[in-house]
Amino acid sequence: GAKYGVKILTANTNNDQAKEAELIQTYIAQGVDGIAIAPLSQDASIPNLKEASSKGIQVAITNMNLAGDPSWLAGGYTSDDATNGKIVGTNAAEFIKANITGPVNVAQVDFDHQIPEQSKARWSGFYAGLDEAGIEYTKVAAVSANMQDDALAKVTDMLTAHPEINVIWASNDGGTIGAAMAVQQAGLAGKVFVFGYDGGDQQTSMILSGDNILIGVVAQDPYAQGYKAVESLALTLLEQSNPDAGKITVVPGTYLSVSDLDAVKKWRTDNGLK
Repeated sequence: GAKYGVKILTANTNNDQAKEAELIQTYIAQGVDGIAIAPLSQDASIPNLKEASSKGIQVAITNMNLAGDPSWLAGGYTSDDATNGKIVGTNAAEFIKANITGPVNVAQVDFDHQIPEQSKARWSGFYAGLDEAGIEYTKVAAVSANMQDDALAKVTDMLTAHPEINVIWASNDGGTIGAAMAVQQAGLAGKVFVFGYDGGDQQTSMILSGDNILIGVVAQDPYAQGYKAVESLALTLLEQSNPDAGKITVVPGTYLSVSDLDAVKKWRTDNGLK
């Protein structure tokens, strides 16, 4: 916004669908020129945003690949959830081959209750990576928990109910952090290995810790997605050329793991972390 001289108003929906809908309607009533948003749901969010668009408000989205026609967007930026999930699955397969003997029993932490299409794309991609690598595994349990504290509690219970679990796949940042904490608190370091989706300060710190719990994650690039979303709005509003108008652009993810700690450190530095 600063680069293009555009005034930015910010608000946080806190993963609350009703609050998001109310916020969009408030912005419509205020007559803003554009909305940049990471929508919570294809079914609930997009109709509200299309209403804004129909009233002359430019819309750019992040973190979602539209099921329908994106031609009404000023720009859309997202990771490819299935591809990123598969990146983790492929790398997890290599770790499993080198470090696990005997049955491979996988537990899943998803967020199917919140954004089912995105969650399923991520975990199906993970299993596709395992399948393609020829890993024989049994999916023994699954819980839906997108927030750290909820995932910690549910994974703790899951580990008690299924002591045979030795691999956990988690579909988002809160689930990944909560799952790794549950394994640590259960004293199962080196016995249960966690793979997840989303990079961040806590995840990369866990990878660097040497406790052998969180093995690898795929890191999205939310900064680039957010930057490009506002830039596409600014270019459109200023009537400049916007090459991303009317389409969804994929921003690729990066695999970060215990197998290349220097890359993890570089990622932290590049993202302003110590």
